[in-house]
Amino acid sequence: MKKTSLFLLIIFLSTACSDNMKSNKKTLELNYLSDVNSLDPRFGYEIPANHTVKMLFEGLMRVSPKGELIAAAAQSYAVSEDKKTYLFYIRPAKWSNGQPVRAYDFEYAWKSVIDPSIPTQGAADFYPIKNVEKIVKGELTLDAAGVKAIDDTTLLVELEYPSPYFLELTASSAYSPVHAKTSQIDPTIEMYAISNGPFVLKQWHPHDCICLEKNPTYWNAEAVNFENIHISIVEDVSTQLALFEKGKSDWFGKPFAKLPLDAVPTLEKNRQLTYIPERAVYWYFLNTQKFPFNHPKIRKAFGLAMSRQQIVDHVLKEGEQVAMSVNRACSYFQDADTEQALVLFEEALAELDLTRESFPTIPLSYCGIEANHRIACVAQRQWEDIFAIKVKLDPQEWTLYYDNLSTGNFLIGGMSWHSRIRDPIYNLQLFKYANDRLNMSFWENTQYQVLLDQAQQELDEAKRADLLAQSEALLMDEMPVIPIYFLTISYAKNKALESVYISDLNEIDFAWATK
Repeated sequence: MKKTSLFLLIIFLSTACSDNMKSNKKTLELNYLSDVNSLDPRFGYEIPANHTVKMLFEGLMRVSPKGELIAAAAQSYAVSEDKKTYLFYIRPAKWSNGQPVRAYDFEYAWKSVIDPSIPTQGAADFYPIKNVEKIVKGELTLDAAGVKAIDDTTLLVELEYPSPYFLELTASSAYSPVHAKTSQIDPTIEMYAISNGPFVLKQWHPHDCICLEKNPTYWNAEAVNFENIHISIVEDVSTQLALFEKGKSDWFGKPFAKLPLDAVPTLEKNRQLTYIPERAVYWYFLNTQKFPFNHPKIRKAFGLAMSRQQIVDHVLKEGEQVAMSVNRACSYFQDADTEQALVLFEEALAELDLTRESFPTIPLSYCGIEANHRIACVAQRQWEDIFAIKVKLDPQEWTLYYDNLSTGNFLIGGMSWHSRIRDPIYNLQLFKYANDRLNMSFWENTQYQVLLDQAQQELDEAKRADLLAQSEALLMDEMPVIPIYFLTISYAKNKALESVYISDLNEIDFAWATK
């Protein structure tokens, strides 16, 4: 982009969507790479929609700037001795239209997410609740769900199994309420004009900007410092960087956008970058329903052959860590174990009656952004050099790519997976059923399912941890997915910006922020 056009674009972005919203210490300026798909908590599941939902809505619990789980829309709660029944007591609070927040607003919103007739994406996050999985599969009706408003201020939640992470889930944007009385008038209308969180929607111009203002009816409004949040849709990261450097933006980088690799050295030199280890992993799904990755030895050979350290050291350079498992702090194989990889590959060739010459060319698919392409180039070279085979790069546009992976139209496909809780079961649960639409390996294993079921029912923490470790060891032995590296959250911010909650779960909350 020429300097003149970039300068004009910065002027436009600094004035667009900002009538009566002057940039000052009471206004937070943010940039998103793309527009949100929805601001309704039932549909705004993906980044950056979920971050905006967090500004507008509040669940039963919230996380403080210190990372502590605190009471939010629920002023208190009680848990049964078997850890399977929760009673939440809703605090006196109001929606932005002045009407009281009721327990039924939560029941209604959650049941909307798990309703098979409504096209939402977050149903799996509600599986710990009794009967939800069966409802999603069409085996039971919504009435069987283990969530019930006993009265306006009491919400009963029954779990399918003890879930030590359940309270953490209730702080996520997916567990937000909606104003049921309004939604019931026309269930097809997305609910975001009426909210119960720190901010309310003032303007939303699709593909341009989103403007929020402080919610005067929010129960904890005195703790909210910003009067306005102004979000511009800036699809070019170089333009985002220029806006940040000119003081037109208070944040640059994750969780709203990945830093461009060429911007990292300068930001590091100026001591502007912050790194947080993220509970997220970049992996390669292997299509276990297609030849040759229906053979476990071929899968494991490809996984063992990769040098993740080379990718982390020479491609990424943002504090990422190599992944020898699907969860951090675990390691189930050796990185770049070419000797064992060749043993497995030779055994598989013999069992399949193949030679290197007759082994098929392997298409390596990925969403065609810069970092993914560089990783794919390294993987291609490593596999071709070690196995003496052909690997063809297959970059694709995101929408087409996601559709191809979801429908099994691939052999190897790269994807980032972000955990929504700090419990290892979240990543492991993904591979429990082959027909789970997010399990793009299409792999399942009866022994693996039994181990996860036992872990879900186990109350003893040490025994539960052992069962989860056994599950992960089995997953890595079968290797339907090749973990490559654990991500980091890297960002630069306005030095005056304080009291922002940003976590290893890629969450961000400006409810208490100041500058």
